[in-house]
Amino acid sequence: MNVIMLIAVIRAFVGSKPGHPFIVLKRVLLLSSVAYLGRAISVPITMLPSPDMRCVPRLVDGSMFWSVMLMPFGLSHTCADVFYSGHSIPITLSMMFWIDYAPSRREKVCGSLLSVVALLVILCTHFHYTLDVLYGVGLTVIIWRLYHFGLTVPAVVLNSKIYMFWEADAFMEDTDDADTSESSTTPLSMPAQLAGDSRHDLLLIDIEKGHKPVCLQLVSPAEPVGSPFEPVSMMSFCRLLAAGGACVAALMLNCAVDVWAQYRADRYWPRDHLTGSLVQPSTPLPDLGFELLPYISSDYQGVRIPDVCMTLCVLGAAIMIFVKFGFDQGTIVLKRTLLLGAIGYTGRALSVPMTQLPNPDGSCKAVLDWNYPLLSILLVPFGLAHTCADVFYSGHSISVTLATMVWWDYSSSMASRLFGLVWGLLTLTIIIATHFHYTIDVVYGVVITFAAWRLYHYAMKVPAVMLNSRFMMFWEYDAFPVVPLNARHKTVYIPNLNMHVQLCEDSAPVLVTQSTTEESSLPSAEDKAIPAGDVAALGVINLNFSEDPRILWGLRVAEKPDGGYRSLP
Repeated sequence: MNVIMLIAVIRAFVGSKPGHPFIVLKRVLLLSSVAYLGRAISVPITMLPSPDMRCVPRLVDGSMFWSVMLMPFGLSHTCADVFYSGHSIPITLSMMFWIDYAPSRREKVCGSLLSVVALLVILCTHFHYTLDVLYGVGLTVIIWRLYHFGLTVPAVVLNSKIYMFWEADAFMEDTDDADTSESSTTPLSMPAQLAGDSRHDLLLIDIEKGHKPVCLQLVSPAEPVGSPFEPVSMMSFCRLLAAGGACVAALMLNCAVDVWAQYRADRYWPRDHLTGSLVQPSTPLPDLGFELLPYISSDYQGVRIPDVCMTLCVLGAAIMIFVKFGFDQGTIVLKRTLLLGAIGYTGRALSVPMTQLPNPDGSCKAVLDWNYPLLSILLVPFGLAHTCADVFYSGHSISVTLATMVWWDYSSSMASRLFGLVWGLLTLTIIIATHFHYTIDVVYGVVITFAAWRLYHYAMKVPAVMLNSRFMMFWEYDAFPVVPLNARHKTVYIPNLNMHVQLCEDSAPVLVTQSTTEESSLPSAEDKAIPAGDVAALGVINLNFSEDPRILWGLRVAEKPDGGYRSLP
């Protein structure tokens, strides 16, 4: 690990412009600190036994302080810090450095292969479980990709105080360098002059991409002049069916993986196939949540309490969105939730068979028919069959977290938001207290689902991200309000955003202000219509999904006067 990091650092300084290696090293150190912080939170929650039975801890007797201080130098070490792999973090960061910053393809391939070999050595030596390495690599790659993707979107950088502060030296690198053509093609920085260039105003957009433009501009509040928006129920319904199909497919994949995991687990923890009970009861892993919460039986007269709590939590959120928004807008919210659920359950299906944990509830009985495994898979979603080996990570926490986020983002009052939050937290607490899942299972289910939800909903507020993603534009096309053909020359007011919309025939942009709707060229930053301080803020639209779940920074222009719409090009 140390050798791989040293090679990457040396390569960063060799053949680079003065100052560039420090920019790269600064980013690597920042992302490594974030990853190690996540590991520090994960390790003590649920402790796994060391995969290497020969591991002997080496600590300073009677001094925790010196044991901690000597650990980075290899003079002391433990055998209980298993989940997740700390060695995989610097190795993965080195791999991502070679992929993103190495100039030649040969260096990219060689550096990546070197990192992959190091990860395989960790697994072959039983230094970590496969699950430890998988999550160490996966989370580090996600953190790296998100940070570097943010650097490529000016709207994200200019609206983030952390980005603007942390990457200030990267901006100065471009402005001070006489040769801007080379620096603009490297991933080291982005043009700082974009902040003052009104031609890059990301709010003046045409979502038709080739059709006649629809021009938007934030203005002061004014009286509404009518809204020609019309719902497109069939479009929303078709996407809802697709999202439901994806979620069902992910759930069935989980069921198949759960049955397979139970088959593999029976070789390590044998069960009586008649009763489903363990032949020799296993000892649950040390768990912080189990120590803090009182134990509650998960079974009440044949009914599993966590299943009931999860179902009620999900149904409550679904009823809320349809009562509040109606069918058309409610399907938009449900479609997004099902898509994110499909992503979460697919990730779970990949995690469960990697490293299997003993079931935290010793009384759990697997109910399966091994003579008909396919039938068992089909019965799992209905509770007529279940397994005891699908522990990491919690599938119940995915659904509960999605329901909680629906309450938080789509309900209007703070009272209803707190109600949904308390309901979700209570359900998650019951899952841990009943020993239905380890605390680490619930924590990772919540964190991954929460991150996916937040990223998706943030992307919808950044036109630059939406318009450059074919999938997002296709999937959220029904969320853009539709304007009939006979309203092309009208000005539309959107009260939730204090925004006027001017529909224009020409290719030249049209600026709509409170006092005029006449066509004009795009003003400079000195023009009073656009205050100079607002230019940077125009790239991120503060949509209020609790009032309207649609994407109100863009419009779909109807093809026919009766409200028919164009399909995506």
